[in-house]
Amino acid sequence: MKFTNRLQVLINSVIILSLITVGMITSSAIQIGSEENSSVRETITEDTIWEGKTVYINESMLFNAKLTIYNAIVIFKANATNEVVLEVGDTLNITDSQILSENPDYNGRIKSLIGNEIIIDNSIVENIDINVNSAEVTIVDSVFDNCYEMKFLTLPETSLISRNTFKNNETGLSLTYSSIQLVNNTFENLDVGVSISSSPDILIKGNTFNNIAETGIYQTKQGATIEDNEFTDVNRGITIQQSKQVTIKENNFDKASKAIMTLDSSYVTISTNTLSNSEYGIDLSETYYSEVSDNTIDDLTEIALQILESDYVDVLNNEITNSSIGIKLNENRASAIQYNKLTDILLSVDIEHSRSINVIANSIVNSETAIYIEDSDKATLTANDILTTNIGISIWSSTSPALSSNNIVNSNIGTELILVSGGLLLGNEFTNSELGVYVVDTETTKVVDGLLNNVDSGIKVVESPNFEVSGNTFEDISGNAIIFDDSNDSIVYHNNFYNITGKFGSITDCIVNFEYEVSNGTIHGNYYDEVNEESVYIDSVNYEGKDVEIYDNHPLSEKYIVPPAISVVERDVSDPDDTMIVNVTAQIYKPSELLISAYLDYMSNFDDDWTSVEMTIVSSVGQIYIYKSSIPKLEYGMEITYRVRVVYGSESTVSNNNTYVIEYSDKTPIIIKKPTVVVRAEGSDKFTYTSVYYDQYYIVVQVRVENQTANLAKIDGRDYVNISWTLITKEGNETHDNIMFYNITTGVFELELGKFSSNSNITYRIYAEDELGNSKWTLETYEIHIVSETTEKTGFDSVTLIGITASLFIIQSIVVIQRRKRQEN
Repeated sequence: MKFTNRLQVLINSVIILSLITVGMITSSAIQIGSEENSSVRETITEDTIWEGKTVYINESMLFNAKLTIYNAIVIFKANATNEVVLEVGDTLNITDSQILSENPDYNGRIKSLIGNEIIIDNSIVENIDINVNSAEVTIVDSVFDNCYEMKFLTLPETSLISRNTFKNNETGLSLTYSSIQLVNNTFENLDVGVSISSSPDILIKGNTFNNIAETGIYQTKQGATIEDNEFTDVNRGITIQQSKQVTIKENNFDKASKAIMTLDSSYVTISTNTLSNSEYGIDLSETYYSEVSDNTIDDLTEIALQILESDYVDVLNNEITNSSIGIKLNENRASAIQYNKLTDILLSVDIEHSRSINVIANSIVNSETAIYIEDSDKATLTANDILTTNIGISIWSSTSPALSSNNIVNSNIGTELILVSGGLLLGNEFTNSELGVYVVDTETTKVVDGLLNNVDSGIKVVESPNFEVSGNTFEDISGNAIIFDDSNDSIVYHNNFYNITGKFGSITDCIVNFEYEVSNGTIHGNYYDEVNEESVYIDSVNYEGKDVEIYDNHPLSEKYIVPPAISVVERDVSDPDDTMIVNVTAQIYKPSELLISAYLDYMSNFDDDWTSVEMTIVSSVGQIYIYKSSIPKLEYGMEITYRVRVVYGSESTVSNNNTYVIEYSDKTPIIIKKPTVVVRAEGSDKFTYTSVYYDQYYIVVQVRVENQTANLAKIDGRDYVNISWTLITKEGNETHDNIMFYNITTGVFELELGKFSSNSNITYRIYAEDELGNSKWTLETYEIHIVSETTEKTGFDSVTLIGITASLFIIQSIVVIQRRKRQEN
């Protein structure tokens, strides 16, 4: 680029030199350095002011003093053999002046030493390179034309570059380790507008980038806020690489090959930007924990938003219009596409080779294919509105997709599943379509609780055995409600059929059951409007050379009411301690017009019954409702079991039980560890650990107690805890309350209970109190069983004798077999 602008620079130089000549007529020019271009660097140690002068700099010079250039023209006489460098070790102030190189093919250079101050105000700088290191910089209202190097290193946060124009160069401005404000500048006719490296918290705001051959803003290895900038005719507007904590918002892009691109970065927020008349919009690669939200993207010839090899990225509330592909995800995990509006797009959402992607509450209008998923696991599609498409949702070669509460209107095919395993379609609505659901070569897939209204054919199942169709309503079907082809062992039950012109079921090359045993001995079929027969004819099938007629022998007498479904139950803390309230949320599918109440049931391992708390609705998407309630703070050591229960009418449905154990926190006053029981023989001071307690030994209880907020209570200056224990014998029960003193040698509290007769039982609990009045009982009641050592060690019972006899028989058989083998040999 440098030499492509030589003609313009030459013209400017002629004009400037003409002005200089006029100026020289009225006032003499200043010559600095030898006119023979001496290579000796001159050093200036006194403060210098060039005001209203024309100054020629013939050789490199060092100012170890302040240099002020005011209303002046400074000309660097650089050429092929003479590099002219103005090096400043103190303050450089250029105001209302013009700085240029005499020969536009050879730039002069302004270079600062560490610790000085640079001020450039309302000036024109042409063909001059500027290198600044660790200086306080203020550059405002100036023009930098064909300045080959504009490099700034380690600028303080108080530096400001504002209202300047950088043009006709390779890179307009290069910043390294510089947390500055870069606001309201213009960058034009450049390869790169701004190159930023290792510059945390830099602010780039209100700038204009025009005719940029490569990248408007290139940011690497730090964070930045890029806000309210204009990009026109750029190859790439913004490129972020190896960076963290970057915010890109409220920028406008027009005529860009690619507006925004991120690489190998994290915690990037891209929001409220406007993109139009471009090829590619926003492109994230290897970008993690990031968000793309509230952007407006219009008229893109390629992909509006592409996310590649990036995990935990949320795409929220974007409006995308008139593009080839709206949102594309490839090799992503745990990301969300939510609340976006996509209009007039060939392929609105494209997800490939990804896992656990949530597509929620998007609005898609006028698309060839609204949502396409390929080779992906556990995709969740919830409450999306899809209007006027060839194919609403297309899923290929994927496992465990879950489609809930989606609304698809005016499509040729509402949803197709091909080569899918473990699919679930729950509560979806298909209206005004040629075919509601098309399934080919799937395994263990279900279509349940949906609505198929005013469609030519409801559901078509091909080569998909063990398919389930239940809880759906088929209404105003001009053709066949359900079509099965080569899909054995499929079941159809609990469906409602209204105004079916064709068959309830059209079946080819397979046997399908239109009834199902819902509980022991109870078989349910389907509800058929205005059909009162005890057995409803479905279809005749020639299967394996035999003619088989298929009936629903157990039709429902009343229409089937779809029950609510609990799909997800989660708590907000995985391992709560005794200071925490545990919030539990449940995702519940609630059919239209069904009244339900949701409850959180919980109990500890010391309770006999559930405690129930009513749950409240916190949000909803379509017919999917999020309910929430809380389990209060409880004592450490408790094991808590909880579940969600939904009541509708006189019926209820319950989730699976979940459990957690409450940990103690650093704020827990008293922690009583699990006690240990040891024994001591008569006449011995040695303790023995054992799991069997004989009547000839003394029983000793030991326990460790930690007090975290205050000292334990004392007696006679000694720490102690209490033990409450009960001796249970056939003669009766004796209850005792004793003190356990702290043994400084063993580091435990201990008490010898005594020696007890066999078949005695001891139950006990530990109690501790500190000086602040905090107290704690062990939650569990511990038990010790005393046995007789003689009984334990002598005699054989019948089972043991049988075992010994069997062993001897086996040994004898082996001996006989071996003897026979020797005889044969």
